[in-house]
Amino acid sequence: MGGLRPQGGMVGSIRAYAGQTAFVDHRLETFEAEARHAFGFLAERGFIPTVELPEDMTRRPIVLTARFIGAMAAVEPSLSLAIDGEDYVKTTINSVDGTRELAPLVARKGHELRKALGVLAEQARIELGEG
Repeated sequence: MGGLRPQGGMVGSIRAYAGQTAFVDHRLETFEAEARHAFGFLAERGFIPTVELPEDMTRRPIVLTARFIGAMAAVEPSLSLAIDGEDYVKTTINSVDGTRELAPLVARKGHELRKALGVLAEQARIELGEG
C-alpha cells in the first residue's frame, strides 16, 4: 500500500474513491480536508500533499495518513481508528535530522479531530522551525 497522488491534489471523496456503500465513519470522510486546513502552512511553503487510503474503510483497525512532502522533510498526520474505540491522531515528522513522533491526541468525535490536528500542526510548525 503506497501513497497516492491523484491529479489536482488529494482525493476529494474517500467514499467515492473506495467505492464502498457500507457505513464509513464521518471522520474518515473529513480527515483529509481537516488535515489540509490545519497543515496548510506546509503547502504554502511548497510541500506536496498526498494521502494514503486503507484498502478497507469499513473495518477497524483503520489508519488514514496524509503526507506533506517537502525537500528536507515529510510531515505525516494520521488518524487511527482502533478496534477498541481508542481513536487518535498523531503526526510523524521525517527529516534529514531523523524521525520525530508528536504525541497522539484523542479524536473520538469530529470536533476532537479538528482540535487535535490544529494542536499537532502547531507543534509541527515549531519542530520545523517555523513558529
